Amino acid sequence: MARLQEEKWPLISPEDYIPRYLMLIAGDWRNRTSLSLRREYGLGAPEWRLMLLLANQAWIQAKEAARNFGMDKAAISRSLRVLRTKGYLLSRPALRDARASEFALNSNGLEAFKALAKASLAREEQLLRGLDPTERALLRRLLGHLWENCQA
Repeated sequence: MARLQEEKWPLISPEDYIPRYLMLIAGDWRNRTSLSLRREYGLGAPEWRLMLLLANQAWIQAKEAARNFGMDKAAISRSLRVLRTKGYLLSRPALRDARASEFALNSNGLEAFKALAKASLAREEQLLRGLDPTERALLRRLLGHLWENCQA
């Protein structure tokens, strides 16, 4: 123990460590969103993220969805199964790979998505409360830079 105190090593203050805040916000957001979605719609956060993707880009494969949201293919498969069970999905053989399938939301899925989107935007507004439009735009830009740095 005494040796650690004698060494000069970089101290990390939790209050100054930005990744800590990102992890705390992401974890709390995911937990609250999942709880709310399960209670109100019988869906979890993974299903919501997949619906968000399918509402904006129809006819995608599971591997594309996994790559888009940083989820593993098993989680995507479970989410697809949930959405199929709820009657929200269309599927067809992939155009470029007959072994794979492509997915899109059907009309029921799009209607459910609209309700979920409204609730999600209300939660986002709650998260961003107190930030003016300029600060919100800056936050989006900074988060985009952080995401790009993660991909490098």
